[in-house]
Amino acid sequence: MMNQDDANAPRQVAVWHIERIEDTTSFSPGKGASRVKRVYYQLFDGTESYEDFPAATFDLSKVSAQIDKQAQLIYQALQLKGPEITVGGS
Repeated sequence: MMNQDDANAPRQVAVWHIERIEDTTSFSPGKGASRVKRVYYQLFDGTESYEDFPAATFDLSKVSAQIDKQAQLIYQALQLKGPEITVGGS
């Protein structure tokens, strides 16, 4: 049985993981429609997104590299904050 201290102990989690993969069609201006594998993934904090990859050349190493790159970018974007202002008071 896990005690309360174990529940709060640091643990390792994956930065992102694949949720699902769908076969679908993507439209690109100037290129038209093309078959893609749409790969949905989730960051460790629950943020979800997806990337499209050409179905004909679907390659897991490219999927991993692209999702890792995008996951890092999304995480950095989630850390952005605007300038501080003073609110309230007299």
